[in-house]
Amino acid sequence: MSDAVRISRIINGKSLTGDVDIDFRDIFDTAIDLGGQNLNDLNIAGLYYQSASSPDLVHLNYPVGHARSLAVIKTGRHSVKQTYTEWLGSNTYIRVYNGSSGQWSVWSELYTTTSKPTAADLRLYSRAEIDDITSQISSLGVKQQWVDVTANENLISVTKTQQAKSQKKYLMIQATDAIAPLQYAVDLQMATNTEQSKLTEWKRYYLLLNRVDCSTAPNID
Repeated sequence: MSDAVRISRIINGKSLTGDVDIDFRDIFDTAIDLGGQNLNDLNIAGLYYQSASSPDLVHLNYPVGHARSLAVIKTGRHSVKQTYTEWLGSNTYIRVYNGSSGQWSVWSELYTTTSKPTAADLRLYSRAEIDDITSQISSLGVKQQWVDVTANENLISVTKTQQAKSQKKYLMIQATDAIAPLQYAVDLQMATNTEQSKLTEWKRYYLLLNRVDCSTAPNID
């Protein structure tokens, strides 16, 4: 019995004098301090944290220079996903490592109700762009009633094209919102057959929508 484990040994602070019950706290309370770890070299699944904020963290392939927690999960035999989450906020970044190519993807920020994208993130028109469009319309000699003008064909064409572009962007945002949770379910291998089918259909819709040529408005197929 020389190879038996002595009852004086402990696991996560639990004595081996009897059966040991392991729960989620035994996993989540054992996060590892990253210190000066380069995240490109970290492909071991587990929970980690960065206790010190520093602008130099970006040189170690962090998405930002803020102290946060990191979860690394396996997505394949030699592939992993890193999820970096802000401690005092809700900003979360994700990237994946492709074991076949040996390459990391770029960091992508997740948007939530408390971490909303900016107009630039969504590629919406800025105030300056809107003012520029308004100026172009005004240069055609159209006053406040320009929406109701039917005689100026050039103005009508510009207006309908802009309306089509706005509608296209709105629909693409809706499609992106629908795709996101379905894609997460697939990434985490938790998707049902119905969810996988919906994801395929939404992606096909998004692709076809992206190919719409708004310059042909209102004659868009």
